[in-house]
Amino acid sequence: MAAAGQAPASPEVRGLADEEERVLDLRMEQTRLRDERSRVLTAAETSAPAADPHAHLRHRRTPLTPVAGLRSRLLAGWAVISAPVLLFAFAAIAFPRTAGSSWTMSAFMWLVVLLSIEGLVRGQFLRVMGRLFVASVVVTALYYLVVDWRTVLGATLLAAALLLLVVNLRDALRR
Repeated sequence: MAAAGQAPASPEVRGLADEEERVLDLRMEQTRLRDERSRVLTAAETSAPAADPHAHLRHRRTPLTPVAGLRSRLLAGWAVISAPVLLFAFAAIAFPRTAGSSWTMSAFMWLVVLLSIEGLVRGQFLRVMGRLFVASVVVTALYYLVVDWRTVLGATLLAAALLLLVVNLRDALRR
């Protein structure tokens, strides 16, 4: 456009040679990119479908699915009575005790009963019991740590020694 109406040998037209070369390079790059895009789209259409994007997840979190049947009725029933049972448990723990009854034992028993029912109704009984066991071991260890730290230290060293023995025996048997 800049050289329209000019003679081909004029200085104005010769001065536009670099600009014309740059425009030609850009058009060639545009054509190359368009061809490459076409090849990529064709290859994507003919290739196998993509793998599941969640295949690398071991424990994928998914939305809760509605339950039906007996479990549905159990969940509905437990939803109705769980809060009153929990309040009853607090009341039973708060009332004064007769001689010989333990407040902590009563609280622990109510906790175990409520969590057991909750885990059973939700279909997670073993998982809840495993976590409750780990929590009770930790609480017991903390108690003994405060009362008699030597017991906790001795038990920890004994567990470490047993673990080391098992690892060493396993390695020795592999050789």
